[in-house]
Amino acid sequence: MSHILKLLLITAIFLLVHCSSRSGPEPIPAMIASDLELPLLLGELVHSRWKMMAFHANKQDELADAYDEISIAFDDRRVSGFAGCNTFSASVLVNNHRRITAGPIATTRKHCPAKMAVERRLLQVLSEAYSYQLKANLLLLYSDQDALLATFRQQPSES
Repeated sequence: MSHILKLLLITAIFLLVHCSSRSGPEPIPAMIASDLELPLLLGELVHSRWKMMAFHANKQDELADAYDEISIAFDDRRVSGFAGCNTFSASVLVNNHRRITAGPIATTRKHCPAKMAVERRLLQVLSEAYSYQLKANLLLLYSDQDALLATFRQQPSES
């Protein structure tokens, strides 16, 4: 009987040591690690569509002729749209402090020489966007230095 108790005790100790040496739950991806970021489906941008109005900061108004074609839309956990030549899509997360994080951006691969500068700028803005603000029917994207990067005007939702 004492051999069975010893065997059970050794087994219990082994299981306790083995379970406690695990690293715990899966690590949170870096993309969502900051301050309660949530999937977009829980945010105020979900199911919204936007048209480009202006780039700001270093590239103000030099690409204004191409703005009419640029659009972005937020659905569930993604941002997607038309960048002037190619379509794009990326995962996106927001938090309760209006922090926004876009994941790696995938694009189609057309080459439109006259439109590539505005497309590169839009994709750069989406990659650099750190926070957003909604004012009336405008979406303002800001850098991590609080510099205004771009302004978009809200479009009616599709029914």
